[in-house]
Amino acid sequence: MTKVSFDKNIYLYGKGYLPEVSKAPEEGVEYNLIIIYPQPWAENERVISSLEGIFVSEIPLIKKGDKGVRKDWNVHIGREYMEAFEEQYQGKFVPFGSRKK
Repeated sequence: MTKVSFDKNIYLYGKGYLPEVSKAPEEGVEYNLIIIYPQPWAENERVISSLEGIFVSEIPLIKKGDKGVRKDWNVHIGREYMEAFEEQYQGKFVPFGSRKK
């Protein structure tokens, strides 16, 4: 048996739509925001089928034991800021499939 260890922070990210407006993202609509889910199991409002990929980082978005962050807190950023976010958190956005630019 092989043991694999991974010492990075891994988060899911997806389309940034408003769950108050729609329970799922609209087909064919370009969303200029993305949402990073630090705690996807706490998500009650959003359809997780909007996922686009993972964000892997050296710096955690939520530190273990941090009580100052709500369970349903998600990071919202504009797509134009993804590269700056990668630099800030020493990370990389990895899409699930090929993404049109």
